[in-house]
Amino acid sequence: MIEGEGWDKLNVIELSSINEHMQKFALGVITRCGFGMPFHWVSPDDPDMSYEEALATASSGAIARLATPRIAYRLPIKRLRKVDKANKRLAVLMRQFVETRRSELAGNHEADDATGHDIFTRLVYASQLEGEKGLTDSELVRLAHLTPLTADFYMTTAHTLSATLALLALHNEEQDTTVKNILDVLRDGRDPTFDDYPKLEHVRACFLEAARMFREYTIFRTHALCETACPCSCRQPCNTRHRRGRCAEPASYERQQAACRPAWRQDSHRHDRHT
Repeated sequence: MIEGEGWDKLNVIELSSINEHMQKFALGVITRCGFGMPFHWVSPDDPDMSYEEALATASSGAIARLATPRIAYRLPIKRLRKVDKANKRLAVLMRQFVETRRSELAGNHEADDATGHDIFTRLVYASQLEGEKGLTDSELVRLAHLTPLTADFYMTTAHTLSATLALLALHNEEQDTTVKNILDVLRDGRDPTFDDYPKLEHVRACFLEAARMFREYTIFRTHALCETACPCSCRQPCNTRHRRGRCAEPASYERQQAACRPAWRQDSHRHDRHT
């Protein structure tokens, strides 16, 4: 990302909006972790359409794809034709990925070597172990094709990353605490693993609070409908009694969470969107 944007040659970097960069970054995470494919920050020249461009276009046009009748794609509407082309290109690439994974896994029954670290390869490997009862190539293509389009989770990830970076930029003391938490856990400069996740408490708190304050989808509830006890040892569980299956004090979850929130929580009324 840094080299692709040319930031390594600049002393001062000015960005009018970081949202676009975070969307591309989140898309790269899905491409690598979900499909095990290399992600190029600067898309290579492809006369058809690169995988990165096809996935981004298909994801952004997922709602239009579901709501628009097939006959509409025959109309001279540039946007619809681009979405249709991206979906067709993505389906072709997915079939190629399946064939490539099957050939790589052929005759290899060692789980550690065969499954790799991405979800798509594990799906192909599992279907191969099932034999005739496993997923067919067409089912694998549909599953891999629909997952990023219907879930739209990469946009939610990008939105949360943008909000977190903005809040950390506004609150330098929380930024210093977050950096200290990372350095304490990763003392030797290594890459984090799943075992490090519970130890990055402040980093997780920043992400969760940013997602709570600036929600991608405003219809989500921010209060628990029933009593929820947090596993942190820094506070006592709520002793609220339940009445008719519902919590007598729905805000108890908010009070429990307050102890672990970053300092910008006290200024949340300044940042909350009123929708």
